[in-house]
Amino acid sequence: MRRTVLALLSALALSIGLSPVSRADILWFKNGRSMEGTVRDLPNGQVEITFPYGTLAFSRGQVDRVEKAISVAEVVDQALASLEPTDVERRFELAEWCREKREHTLAQRLYRQVLSLDPDHGGARQRLGYQRQDGVWMSEEEARLARGEVPFRGRWVAKEGRDLILAAERTRLRQGRLQDLEEARLALELSRLELESERVRRLPPANGLPLYPYYGAGPNLLFGTALGFPGSGVQPPDGASTSQPRPSETSSDAEEPRRRGTMPRHHRGGFVAPGNR
Repeated sequence: MRRTVLALLSALALSIGLSPVSRADILWFKNGRSMEGTVRDLPNGQVEITFPYGTLAFSRGQVDRVEKAISVAEVVDQALASLEPTDVERRFELAEWCREKREHTLAQRLYRQVLSLDPDHGGARQRLGYQRQDGVWMSEEEARLARGEVPFRGRWVAKEGRDLILAAERTRLRQGRLQDLEEARLALELSRLELESERVRRLPPANGLPLYPYYGAGPNLLFGTALGFPGSGVQPPDGASTSQPRPSETSSDAEEPRRRGTMPRHHRGGFVAPGNR
């Protein structure tokens, strides 16, 4: 059958002087050579041929003939015009020929014409992507839906697989949000602690007196506040005394009673000797 169709196409091409397999015009020279390109006649008696990489012009006297190219669509239209309206198999062979020529749009059109004449044509159904499911011809989409598949992100997957993917993505999203919330909570807690530390550092010391960080610093201070350690919250070093020296414990204070006992004192408007009242 294919030979019949190819013979038909060849006969059509020869009858109109065209080359059905050529995508370009063929310029034949008198010396037997040829070139393929887009040929057109120039008004100055020359013939111009255009290639993808440039253009050349030749004298009409050098040219033997020009075979004008014909598109595959034109060949198909002429072939269809010569076929019987109910000729299913020749239409199918013509569609196969277009498919070999990579003219897929034309081939699809012809396959549908075949199905319009014979809906159960297996070859045309398969070329159009139909599948036989439970004795019924279905399109690829219908067959996949019947098998429980669904379109998902540019491909067909089982419905259960799609649900598992979406559930895993929701779990990861929830975990990510919880992690973000925990990080935000820790950042806020750290900021609060820093502010609290700064506030404590700026508080005035106890009793309005400055605090000294080590023993013996400051006037008449041992450690902590000016009144000693009570309330300061700091323990003195081992052996350190927390009391201030009393005036009576000085050498000058120890001599004061002797001086008072050797001098007269005032009593009832006069002076009396030491020891007398």
